[in-house]
Amino acid sequence: NVFKSTLFVSAYLCRWASVGGALPQPVIVFAGLTAGLSAPRGKRFVTLALTFVALRTVGELVHGYAFEDWDEEERRRRDRSWKG
Repeated sequence: NVFKSTLFVSAYLCRWASVGGALPQPVIVFAGLTAGLSAPRGKRFVTLALTFVALRTVGELVHGYAFEDWDEEERRRRDRSWKG
């Protein structure tokens, strides 16, 4: 039961940090495992939290650069559809 909960939480964190696929899942998992294994015992939770927040920040930046034009086009389409 603890294993399933840990697996569920880690899968959710990896999806959250990848920002809709802006960062590949293997990169997120590798960074999380590396941070968790290399962190000192007393600081493991803080290290993992900061790692996932940093990955989310990078993912948001990548998502903003990669999908900025797409988001604008999507907004324009939605605006036109509301106006009729």
